[in-house]
Amino acid sequence: MIPVLNKIDLPDAQPERIAEQIEDTFGLSREEMIHVSAKRGINVESLLPAICERIPPYYLLLLKMLNY
Repeated sequence: MIPVLNKIDLPDAQPERIAEQIEDTFGLSREEMIHVSAKRGINVESLLPAICERIPPYYLLLLKMLNY
């Protein structure tokens, strides 16, 4: 799982509160979370490397074999 907090540019976004909820619910550390604003392009460039680093290649091959 790659935790991504989107829409961080909105005035009422409260990314720290949401990060805390994700941390408490899923046990993921805040350091693993990627804060982005797709609309403004903030930190979007970090998503592809995170996918490549965190998802094992054999898992992607399995998904391809299952036509996902």
